[in-house]
Amino acid sequence: MRVREVSREVADSKAADLDVGVGAGIFGTVPRAGVCVDIDIPRNPPQLFVRASAEFLPFRDKAFETVKAYNVLEHVTNPSVAVREILRVGSTLIARQDNWTCLAMWATPEHEWLQLPGFRFLKFPRTRIGIKVSRDLRRIAMTPRFGHLLSKAHLMFRWNYYSVEGERQ
Repeated sequence: MRVREVSREVADSKAADLDVGVGAGIFGTVPRAGVCVDIDIPRNPPQLFVRASAEFLPFRDKAFETVKAYNVLEHVTNPSVAVREILRVGSTLIARQDNWTCLAMWATPEHEWLQLPGFRFLKFPRTRIGIKVSRDLRRIAMTPRFGHLLSKAHLMFRWNYYSVEGERQ
């Protein structure tokens, strides 16, 4: 597997055939491809929506050229399995991950994994206190007053973008 960090402009400009993790949570649905997948059903599903896990995609091998997975891998049971599965159905993965300095990473109690530099993951140590602190951070960050200040300071959303290619056959 070949991983390289890319700029936001490069990642966003690359057209995708499949979007894994189209979004059904608090930020809403943002389709980035013609075919969209999520484990949850969005309130307004895209036209070509398939309910599936990133770790078990119901598509044949190499059915897609480019697959996007924006802010998905921190939510799955096993990011390595999800990446392998995405690369099974697609040739290139364009992934966006929260930077470890991003408040959103710490204010999301649903995160299973910390995203480390270099497209690496560390199991998030979850405790009742940690989940409560995370929920409190989210509540504060989502208030208009603090959310605006966090956004202006570029603390709420800081992302790393990666292009991942599987081994050549």
